Amino acid sequence: MGWTLPSVRSIGDLITAAIWNTDLKDNLILLKTSVNNDGTLHGCARLLDQSTTEQDVVNTAAETSVYSFSIPSNTLGTAGSLRLTVTGNYLNNTGSGQSIFVAVKLGGTIFAGSLSAGLASVSTSALRRGFLLQAVLNANGATNAQRAVTRAMLGLAAATETDWGNTTVAFDLHCMHSALAKDMTAAQTITMTITHGTASSNLSFKRWGATLELVAP
Repeated sequence: MGWTLPSVRSIGDLITAAIWNTDLKDNLILLKTSVNNDGTLHGCARLLDQSTTEQDVVNTAAETSVYSFSIPSNTLGTAGSLRLTVTGNYLNNTGSGQSIFVAVKLGGTIFAGSLSAGLASVSTSALRRGFLLQAVLNANGATNAQRAVTRAMLGLAAATETDWGNTTVAFDLHCMHSALAKDMTAAQTITMTITHGTASSNLSFKRWGATLELVAP
Protein backbone atom coordinates (compact mmCIF):
# COMPACT_ATOMS: atom_id res chain seq x y z
CA MET A 1 0.00 0.00 0.00
CA GLY A 2 1.48 3.33 -1.06
CA TRP A 3 0.51 6.93 -0.51
CA THR A 4 -2.32 8.21 -2.73
CA LEU A 5 -2.50 11.95 -3.25
CA PRO A 6 -6.11 12.88 -2.42
CA SER A 7 -8.03 14.70 -5.14
CA VAL A 8 -9.53 18.12 -4.58
CA ARG A 9 -13.27 17.69 -4.05
CA SER A 10 -16.04 20.10 -4.96
CA ILE A 11 -19.45 20.75 -3.50
CA GLY A 12 -21.84 18.12 -4.79
CA ASP A 13 -19.19 15.44 -5.43
CA LEU A 14 -20.29 11.93 -4.53
CA ILE A 15 -17.81 10.36 -2.11
CA THR A 16 -18.03 6.64 -2.75
CA ALA A 17 -16.70 3.94 -0.44
CA ALA A 18 -13.72 3.42 -2.76
CA ILE A 19 -12.84 7.13 -2.72
CA TRP A 20 -13.18 7.28 1.07
CA ASN A 21 -11.01 4.20 1.56
CA THR A 22 -8.28 5.44 -0.79
CA ASP A 23 -8.20 9.10 0.19
CA LEU A 24 -8.61 8.63 3.93
CA LYS A 25 -8.47 5.11 5.39
CA ASP A 26 -5.55 3.71 3.37
CA ASN A 27 -3.51 6.88 3.72
CA LEU A 28 -4.11 6.97 7.49
CA ILE A 29 -3.01 3.35 7.82
CA LEU A 30 0.17 4.18 5.91
CA LEU A 31 0.85 7.14 8.20
CA LYS A 32 0.17 5.06 11.30
CA THR A 33 2.98 2.65 10.39
CA SER A 34 5.38 5.60 10.65
CA VAL A 35 3.93 7.27 13.74
CA ASN A 36 3.79 5.80 17.23
CA ASN A 37 0.78 6.18 19.50
CA ASP A 38 2.48 9.10 21.28
CA GLY A 39 3.01 10.93 17.97
CA THR A 40 6.75 10.20 17.65
CA LEU A 41 8.14 8.87 14.40
CA HIS A 42 8.43 5.10 14.21
CA GLY A 43 12.00 3.81 14.03
CA CYS A 44 13.59 7.20 14.71
CA ALA A 45 15.68 8.26 17.69
CA ARG A 46 13.68 10.15 20.32
CA LEU A 47 15.31 12.34 22.94
CA LEU A 48 14.48 11.09 26.43
CA ASP A 49 16.72 13.40 28.43
CA GLN A 50 19.51 15.91 28.01
CA SER A 51 21.76 17.87 30.35
CA THR A 52 24.26 20.53 29.28
CA THR A 53 24.94 22.03 32.70
CA GLU A 54 28.63 21.56 33.46
CA GLN A 55 29.43 19.43 36.51
CA ASP A 56 32.93 19.35 37.98
CA VAL A 57 34.01 16.35 40.07
CA VAL A 58 37.10 17.66 41.86
CA ASN A 59 38.98 17.13 45.14
CA THR A 60 37.06 13.98 46.08
CA ALA A 61 37.69 10.24 45.92
CA ALA A 62 34.02 9.41 46.47
CA GLU A 63 31.97 7.82 43.70
CA THR A 64 30.04 10.72 42.16
CA SER A 65 27.10 10.57 39.77
CA VAL A 66 27.60 12.75 36.71
CA TYR A 67 24.41 11.60 34.97
CA SER A 68 21.22 9.94 36.14
CA PHE A 69 17.79 9.50 34.60
CA SER A 70 14.82 7.36 35.59
CA ILE A 71 13.62 5.56 32.47
CA PRO A 72 9.81 5.36 32.64
CA SER A 73 8.21 1.93 32.80
CA ASN A 74 7.60 0.14 29.47
CA THR A 75 9.85 2.56 27.56
CA LEU A 76 12.34 0.02 26.18
CA GLY A 77 9.87 -2.75 25.36
CA THR A 78 11.12 -6.01 23.89
CA ALA A 79 12.99 -4.58 20.88
CA GLY A 80 13.99 -1.01 21.69
CA SER A 81 17.44 0.50 22.17
CA LEU A 82 18.86 3.23 24.40
CA ARG A 83 21.86 5.36 23.46
CA LEU A 84 23.70 7.32 26.15
CA THR A 85 26.33 9.86 25.09
CA VAL A 86 28.44 11.74 27.64
CA THR A 87 31.08 14.38 26.87
CA GLY A 88 33.53 16.26 29.03
CA ASN A 89 37.18 16.55 29.93
CA TYR A 90 39.68 15.30 32.49
CA LEU A 91 42.59 16.95 34.28
CA ASN A 92 45.44 15.23 36.13
CA ASN A 93 47.88 17.89 37.24
CA THR A 94 49.08 16.07 40.38
CA GLY A 95 52.64 15.46 39.18
CA SER A 96 52.18 11.68 38.85
CA GLY A 97 50.06 9.17 36.97
CA GLN A 98 46.50 8.72 38.25
CA SER A 99 43.61 6.36 37.61
CA ILE A 100 40.01 7.33 37.01
CA PHE A 101 37.12 4.93 37.51
CA VAL A 102 34.11 5.18 35.18
CA ALA A 103 30.96 3.13 35.69
CA VAL A 104 27.66 3.04 33.82
CA LYS A 105 24.73 1.35 35.55
CA LEU A 106 21.16 0.27 34.86
CA GLY A 107 19.00 -0.22 37.90
CA GLY A 108 22.10 -0.22 40.10
CA THR A 109 23.91 -2.93 38.08
CA ILE A 110 27.17 -1.94 36.40
CA PHE A 111 27.12 -2.85 32.72
CA ALA A 112 30.19 -0.84 31.69
CA GLY A 113 33.33 0.04 33.61
CA SER A 114 34.22 -0.72 37.20
CA LEU A 115 34.59 0.76 40.67
CA SER A 116 37.71 -1.32 41.38
CA ALA A 117 39.62 -1.50 38.09
CA GLY A 118 40.38 2.03 36.97
CA LEU A 119 41.31 3.21 33.52
CA ALA A 120 45.00 2.94 32.71
CA SER A 121 47.15 5.36 34.69
CA VAL A 122 46.80 8.75 33.03
CA SER A 123 49.99 10.80 32.90
CA THR A 124 50.19 14.18 34.57
CA SER A 125 49.73 17.39 32.60
CA ALA A 126 48.62 20.94 33.22
CA LEU A 127 46.29 20.59 30.23
CA ARG A 128 42.92 18.87 30.06
CA ARG A 129 41.96 15.87 27.93
CA GLY A 130 38.71 15.48 26.00
CA PHE A 131 36.39 12.67 27.11
CA LEU A 132 33.67 10.84 25.20
CA LEU A 133 31.53 7.89 26.27
CA GLN A 134 28.79 6.21 24.29
CA ALA A 135 26.76 3.28 25.56
CA VAL A 136 24.18 1.44 23.45
CA LEU A 137 21.81 -0.80 25.38
CA ASN A 138 19.17 -2.87 23.63
CA ALA A 139 16.34 -5.14 24.69
CA ASN A 140 17.04 -8.79 23.98
CA GLY A 141 13.61 -9.98 22.90
CA ALA A 142 12.01 -9.59 26.31
CA THR A 143 11.22 -6.82 28.79
CA ASN A 144 13.60 -8.37 31.35
CA ALA A 145 16.62 -9.10 29.13
CA GLN A 146 19.12 -6.54 27.80
CA ARG A 147 22.57 -6.36 26.19
CA ALA A 148 24.97 -3.42 26.02
CA VAL A 149 28.17 -2.31 24.30
CA THR A 150 30.05 0.75 25.58
CA ARG A 151 33.01 2.74 24.30
CA ALA A 152 34.96 5.34 26.31
CA MET A 153 37.75 7.54 24.96
CA LEU A 154 40.16 9.98 26.59
CA GLY A 155 42.22 12.23 24.33
CA LEU A 156 45.66 13.74 24.54
CA ALA A 157 46.35 16.58 26.93
CA ALA A 158 45.75 19.76 24.94
CA ALA A 159 44.44 23.27 25.42
CA THR A 160 42.31 22.77 22.29
CA GLU A 161 42.51 19.75 20.02
CA THR A 162 40.86 20.21 16.63
CA ASP A 163 43.19 18.23 14.37
CA TRP A 164 41.31 15.29 12.83
CA GLY A 165 44.66 13.85 11.76
CA ASN A 166 45.65 13.25 15.39
CA THR A 167 44.44 9.71 16.10
CA THR A 168 46.43 9.14 19.28
CA VAL A 169 44.40 8.84 22.49
CA ALA A 170 45.26 8.21 26.11
CA PHE A 171 42.80 5.31 26.00
CA ASP A 172 40.04 3.92 23.81
CA LEU A 173 38.22 1.18 25.70
CA HIS A 174 35.34 -1.07 24.77
CA CYS A 175 33.25 -3.36 26.93
CA MET A 176 30.08 -5.40 26.64
CA HIS A 177 27.45 -6.93 28.89
CA SER A 178 25.31 -9.69 27.41
CA ALA A 179 23.17 -10.75 30.36
CA LEU A 180 21.42 -7.78 31.94
CA ALA A 181 18.08 -8.80 33.40
CA LYS A 182 16.29 -5.64 34.50
CA ASP A 183 12.50 -5.54 34.54
CA MET A 184 11.79 -2.69 32.15
CA THR A 185 8.05 -2.86 32.82
CA ALA A 186 9.08 -0.93 35.93
CA ALA A 187 11.02 2.34 35.99
CA GLN A 188 14.80 1.80 35.96
CA THR A 189 17.50 4.42 36.51
CA ILE A 190 20.48 4.69 34.17
CA THR A 191 23.51 6.28 35.82
CA MET A 192 27.10 7.18 35.04
CA THR A 193 29.56 7.75 37.88
CA ILE A 194 33.12 9.00 38.17
CA THR A 195 35.58 8.10 40.93
CA HIS A 196 39.05 9.58 41.23
CA GLY A 197 41.86 7.40 42.59
CA THR A 198 42.57 10.01 45.24
CA ALA A 199 41.20 13.34 46.41
CA SER A 200 43.11 16.28 44.96
CA SER A 201 42.30 19.79 43.80
CA ASN A 202 44.46 18.93 40.78
CA LEU A 203 42.25 16.01 39.75
CA SER A 204 39.11 17.10 37.92
CA PHE A 205 36.50 15.51 35.69
CA LYS A 206 34.13 17.96 34.03
CA ARG A 207 30.93 16.55 32.60
CA TRP A 208 29.93 18.87 29.78
CA GLY A 209 26.88 17.21 28.30
CA ALA A 210 24.80 14.04 28.48
CA THR A 211 22.14 12.85 26.06
CA LEU A 212 19.87 9.82 26.37
CA GLU A 213 17.99 8.70 23.26
CA LEU A 214 15.45 5.96 22.59
CA VAL A 215 15.25 4.10 19.30
CA ALA A 216 11.95 2.20 19.28
CA PRO A 217 10.93 -0.22 16.53
